[in-house]
Amino acid sequence: MNKNEENAPAAESSTPEAQAGNILLTVSKTEDVRGGKPSASGMQRLALCPGSWQAEAKCPPSGDSADSAMGTRLHKCMETGEMPEDAEEREACEWCMAMEIEFAKTLLDGVETAHCREARWWDKERKFSGQADVVYYNAETGDVLICDYKFGRGEVAPTAHNHQLAALALLAVDNLPSVRKIYVCILQPFASRHPEPRLWDASQADALRNGIYGIIADAETPQAPLTPGEKQCKYCRALATCPAVSLQLRTASVDDITEANWTALTPAQKLQAYDLATLAKRWAARVEELVKTDLKAGTPVDGLTLGKPRKTFKITDPAGAFRKLNSVYPRDFTPELFTSCCTVSLSKLDIPAHRFRKADGMSSNATQSKEWLRKTLAECGSYVESEPAIERLKPTED
Repeated sequence: MNKNEENAPAAESSTPEAQAGNILLTVSKTEDVRGGKPSASGMQRLALCPGSWQAEAKCPPSGDSADSAMGTRLHKCMETGEMPEDAEEREACEWCMAMEIEFAKTLLDGVETAHCREARWWDKERKFSGQADVVYYNAETGDVLICDYKFGRGEVAPTAHNHQLAALALLAVDNLPSVRKIYVCILQPFASRHPEPRLWDASQADALRNGIYGIIADAETPQAPLTPGEKQCKYCRALATCPAVSLQLRTASVDDITEANWTALTPAQKLQAYDLATLAKRWAARVEELVKTDLKAGTPVDGLTLGKPRKTFKITDPAGAFRKLNSVYPRDFTPELFTSCCTVSLSKLDIPAHRFRKADGMSSNATQSKEWLRKTLAECGSYVESEPAIERLKPTED
């Protein structure tokens, strides 16, 4: 399923282990498997912006971005066990698989086999559902491990403060017999290789239920408040038309951001301005995407039209291009001259380099092959240091 489109309808898994839960929903492929109810994957957003639930209900489904399409594809690979062909993606999936098995063996007294993958569970009052990426369960001890894959490179809510994982922990209590302990964990191979499981005890189920049900009640309240922000708006389908976002952007004055005014702001006010700027970029990109989609489909947008596409010529067969030029000017178009006009993609070289090393009997993962390639080519290139990116500090535990 597309893990980035948090509340979009998704088809149920048809695998036998997906039917392992006690409270499952059986529906057709085209039906909304969430039954018009909130999902655990959207719980983080609903906690931050209760009004987004009703705002999204008025929006049509949105298409996949390149990042969300990759996430959907890799989630499917993890569900079926069919690893992707791309070396970096394969290594990421293999790392996730190795980590979940290691955690299961360590935390669940030697369990190595998954109880279910991508099974949709419902809470006992059928207020919400959730689809855990993978669940390991020790029936003898009643201990559970739930792992959630995040294949994006951006920041996600940490395990200790993650409402999605809290909701999945509650679903484990409602769907598995004699649950004692629930470990929840985020596996994010492209962003962090240091996962930190959190432990929930079954005795905390009532507190978990009150918290999750409270989030849902707030979201279902008429005129639920819209509270835009970078995190909650990131995957919200209502972003482009959200009145709260529009109001926030309209009332923010560019005149306020002068050098003199900026130095007078407190650190908290500067963070608020940064968050608004991040939201504005996301909003602008989404609006531009939707306007372009309308114009391509022939849907009018007053005052706007699509310009004529510009044609550019791109060499798709460098070796063939060299042979043709060299055949005409063999003394002039030398290999050295031709390659001096080319740009080498190191990330594309990583794939065959890793494949050749594996074929040569090397016990190497994709990361090790990358390091080998860069050391081998050290004299043929140089490192360029980019401008440091702005990163958010992780919240500290109380």
